Amino acid sequence: MKARASGAKASRVGIVVSKKIAKQAVARNRIRRMLAQALQQELGRVKTGADIVVVVLTGFELTNLEDLRQ
Repeated sequence: MKARASGAKASRVGIVVSKKIAKQAVARNRIRRMLAQALQQELGRVKTGADIVVVVLTGFELTNLEDLRQ
């Protein structure tokens, strides 16, 4: 995860899931949706005006949302 102050009024989040992680687009989108949901709930703890990029690395496995929060 990388973050940088942008000076904007709202924080922005980008999630990158490559084909190396999951070959099928359905699987990549599922990972992206689950990460987005978890980040949405934690976004209140982030300072306003931050640009955040989450890059999913090889070996990432997502079983459920509770595992993600930890």
